[in-house]
Amino acid sequence: MKGITFIAVAVVALAVVAGGLVFALEGRGQAEAGGLGDLQKQLLVLRTQVGELQEANEHLEQEVSQQQKIVGTLLKRVAPDAEFALAMHITGFEGTGEAKNPHLEVKQGDLVRINLTNKEAVEHDWVIDGMAHSGHLETMGATTSLVFVADRAGEFAYYCSVPGHREAGMVGKLEVAPLAGMGHMGADKGHMDEASH
Repeated sequence: MKGITFIAVAVVALAVVAGGLVFALEGRGQAEAGGLGDLQKQLLVLRTQVGELQEANEHLEQEVSQQQKIVGTLLKRVAPDAEFALAMHITGFEGTGEAKNPHLEVKQGDLVRINLTNKEAVEHDWVIDGMAHSGHLETMGATTSLVFVADRAGEFAYYCSVPGHREAGMVGKLEVAPLAGMGHMGADKGHMDEASH
């Protein structure tokens, strides 16, 4: 990601320089047309470099996207330590046995799989801030499996981030028990209040 950011900054910088040269060329007028040859050559070189950097940036973005897809596919093939199935309704998430917004319990370091099914013709998603996001399920019957590592101990709200849905009842709690011998060291209690809404 640092490489993409660097290239993006370089592209912008070269575009600004090239834009300044164009402005300078236009501002000098016809009287200095003979001395403009060098500036025009520099402008051509800069435009070429900007184009090359833009192509390199696009290639890097495609490569990162492909690598993310590969990692996601591999994670889905690995057997999870904990797995939950949730049906998505505007009034809440329905778990096994039709429990509304079930309290999900895992251990720190667990590989967790959440299998989601949208039961309505309304867009929904599943989010734990800073830990997991399912992406949006836009149609009735749409499904997805979300795989993530519960890397921090604590209590976290899971919810639908579509405006108004959390307030309508689409919120529950994921509890991540600390690793054995760790007690509450490093536990994150900052999200506990959010889960109780």
